[in-house]
Formats: sequence, structure tokens, C-alpha cells
Amino acid sequence: MALASVRVIPVLLVVVFLLPALVTCAFLSEQRRRFVLDMVDRLIEWTHGRSTSVHE
Repeated sequence: MALASVRVIPVLLVVVFLLPALVTCAFLSEQRRRFVLDMVDRLIEWTHGRSTSVHE
């Protein structure tokens, strides 16, 4: 029982910390939202070592 609650705590923290970002994202214009999502995609590719930048 205690082990299950220890596993749930990080999930709850992530949800609590991401909630303001999710609410803010709902009010962004389509252009700004696309910019943010593209930036996140580039960061994901960078962390996986699959950079698609033209500056290489």
C-alpha cells in the first residue's frame, strides 16, 4: 500500500506543475501554439540525439 502511494506522488506533482501551462496553452493563438509545439518537438529530437537542424 505504501509503495503504491510513493509511485503516485511524482505523477501528482507533474500534473500540478503542468496545470498552469495547459490552461495558458488553451488561450494562445494558433501561430503561438504551433511555435511552442515545434520548439518542444525540436527539444525532444535533441534529447534523443536526432537533431534535424540545418545549422549542422
